[in-house]
Amino acid sequence: MPLEKSNPLGEELGIGQASSSSGFLSGKWELLYAPKDATRSSPFFWAFRNAFPESADQIFGITDAIPAPIKEVGPAFQTIDFKVGSSSGSLVSKVKLSAIGGFASSMMTTRATITGVDGLDGVRLKIDTTKPEDSTIFETLFGPIGKTIQENSPAFPSGEVLEQTKPGSSEIILERAIVMKVSV
Repeated sequence: MPLEKSNPLGEELGIGQASSSSGFLSGKWELLYAPKDATRSSPFFWAFRNAFPESADQIFGITDAIPAPIKEVGPAFQTIDFKVGSSSGSLVSKVKLSAIGGFASSMMTTRATITGVDGLDGVRLKIDTTKPEDSTIFETLFGPIGKTIQENSPAFPSGEVLEQTKPGSSEIILERAIVMKVSV
């Protein structure tokens, strides 16, 4: 079968390059460009918008307007781990936040479960938890035991809370959009 005919067939069956579950999405990804605040790359905020559709833009507008050096954002990473041979797995989103000129910083970490795929380009997620990790404020406030306190602090059950606010709001679709830079 010629490549021109086999490639579209593979895509339709979900086994080609465009398939969300093909394994090409697994790995660590860094956000290089976003038209809005990099914190919006976290799936927590997509679910937050689902839970509060009328007020989300107003709330985001307030937090996005906080100027540097009071608030600085970035870098942002997402680690995707598809379980081999299935459409399930996990996604961990980390966005660095710094406040007050770097006095306090943390990696705001949202963990989500991959529950399936949506067409060729979508991945279904269910938000689980959100937690500040690698926070400097714990060590600043509590000295040597700060790291132990932070590591043993439970994550906020953000998915559960969003579900209590509006059932179904913690379930979102990650649509992949890949932009590649080609050097000549």
